[in-house]
Amino acid sequence: MSDPVSAGTIIGAANVASKAGSLLLKEDTAPRFGFGQPEREKRCAALNVFVTTVGVATTTRSRLRLPPSHTALQAREALAAELGEAVEQDEIQDENSFTLSAEISQVSAPASP
Repeated sequence: MSDPVSAGTIIGAANVASKAGSLLLKEDTAPRFGFGQPEREKRCAALNVFVTTVGVATTTRSRLRLPPSHTALQAREALAAELGEAVEQDEIQDENSFTLSAEISQVSAPASP
């Protein structure tokens, strides 16, 4: 015969895990930045770009205002101009910590109609 407290605890833990899993799915699919509406975002005059550079002994966080047509590589050039020195990091990552490929780093938003 099973212990009712143990069975209840297991069922309760399963319910909590199920709810947590559904919350994680919602978090992963929701846009973290922007409106989640590309047509509306194309009409923006400028984008706020948040950048973190990680060095051996320091981490620098910057915020740039750039045209929506800028690529990730152009954003890095703008950051270098702002800092007054070259950005040594080779990798560019998105807000989810995924490293952008060379191809994606050169893609900009389509021009507004």
